[in-house]
Amino acid sequence: MIRVLVIADSIVARAGLATRLAGDDRFEVIGQARAVADLERLVGVEGADVVVVEVRPDDDRAASALRALAAEGLSPPVVAVVHDEAGSWTGEALHAGVRAVLPVDVGANQLRAAIAAVAAGFVVMRPEDIPGGAGAAPARTAPPATEARLTPRELEVLGLLAEGIGNKGIATRLAISERTVKFHIAAIFDKLGVTSRTEAVTAGLRRGLILL
Repeated sequence: MIRVLVIADSIVARAGLATRLAGDDRFEVIGQARAVADLERLVGVEGADVVVVEVRPDDDRAASALRALAAEGLSPPVVAVVHDEAGSWTGEALHAGVRAVLPVDVGANQLRAAIAAVAAGFVVMRPEDIPGGAGAAPARTAPPATEARLTPRELEVLGLLAEGIGNKGIATRLAISERTVKFHIAAIFDKLGVTSRTEAVTAGLRRGLILL
């Protein structure tokens, strides 16, 4: 189980983030706080695996506080939920210990997938938030062999897995049978060398096959 600490200015924002994780036994919200300044105290007491922080455009203290904690090795991986106006802050994110940057209106399934990926050691960002150019994809000298073997339909199924949709929902979305969905999922597992949906999504994020 992934232990999550939620930090946001308002009680409404904190409740909203916590609610998006409710009902999923992979996660446990172990604490909530109003300010990043409380993080050092809470991390030591609560033992969080991942911290979810809301970042507002007028909060110029968040990045410096997170960076200081990261430099001292005190902060676990951070998922930053940012307002659109906070885009300029993203350039400092990686230096501040942030491992995922998501929009403030991120859906529950996307938030859960990002937290799971970050807990597994990966970085999650929207294309437009990648430093060096809006929407620019990371350069790669050669794509992994397994990536080339995924069919367009398998990539569609993998993307729906990342949204947390079950077999029946995938079948409905793609107008195929549940048996065919199971066939595609089995093929994805085999090609990515994984044994679960979470591992498949994590591998897909790492290889750039899907973006949240």
